[in-house]
Amino acid sequence: RRMARLICLLAGLASGLRVAGPARSVVRMGAIGPAAPVVVVGNGPVYLLTAKTAAALGHPTTIVTNQPEKYAELLWGDEKPSEKLTMLGVSTDSDVERFNKAIGEAAGVAICYDLPGQVLPDNLLNVVLPPSDRSRRVALLSRHLNGKGNGALCAAAKASANSEVWVHSPASLELYKSFETKLEAKVRESPDTDLVTVRCGTLKGGGPGYADSATDTGASPSLSYSFYRQGQQDLVNWRLLFDCDTNGVQLTPGDTAPGPGWKAILAATSAEAEQGDSGRVACAQAVIRALRLDELAWRDFGVETRKARHPPTDGEWDTKFADLIKKVA
Repeated sequence: RRMARLICLLAGLASGLRVAGPARSVVRMGAIGPAAPVVVVGNGPVYLLTAKTAAALGHPTTIVTNQPEKYAELLWGDEKPSEKLTMLGVSTDSDVERFNKAIGEAAGVAICYDLPGQVLPDNLLNVVLPPSDRSRRVALLSRHLNGKGNGALCAAAKASANSEVWVHSPASLELYKSFETKLEAKVRESPDTDLVTVRCGTLKGGGPGYADSATDTGASPSLSYSFYRQGQQDLVNWRLLFDCDTNGVQLTPGDTAPGPGWKAILAATSAEAEQGDSGRVACAQAVIRALRLDELAWRDFGVETRKARHPPTDGEWDTKFADLIKKVA
């Protein structure tokens, strides 16, 4: 019964659909294979995008939900659901058994919380990462914590324009650093498990933009058009416009990417590629692709948005990660 309650809590946190420092001494290689099973936990649009991306890239993927109809609409709309993505409920003993089985078999675990100021609760760490003697890679989507270009103007932008703006405050810094420390300690309890941390700024976008459907970009999927009806609505749907021409990506080594600085208020609802922004589609791609790369064990890197009409191809992603690995090795 306690396990069932924890699974319910996990699903409840995931229903919030509002819009690690490197250790050099021991490098364990837990990178996953091209069709290895993945479990994704978290909340919000980036959580769903990460799961959908994992399935699109060939990984049998499991998530937990207490809102299956809402999730299905956001993930697929009118598209055919992927057979590789399984949504588990929370109401029966069978749900708990299937979740435990998925966690036990997972070669990759992705932890992706969309809302600033939310991380995986301590009492769920043992549920999501039970001790294991199997090779396993954990990928965490965290935030840029260096504080550059992220001060009072970002706080004003969050209060007045966009509640999803990432603000580097003492409280948020403590929350994320504390969680990263706890997660690293938990991961190190299992000798063949390692960790990669993907950092982002203000998360933006996630829908299909110009695309005819949420899946017509193949291995770089988006959420459905219903995403644009979520959260705060503005006279001009800048979220849709953002998804049209900001599909480029820059990967930055370590925790080095700056925030928007003096442009924070203008950037908060800008449809352009602004400093301090991280596209959700790109972050989802980066998290899943990082699960696959041995060289990123115990490393961290950032994701920045760049202007582009189309997302990177597989070959372009390979090049971006090859360049990144040279900088973080």
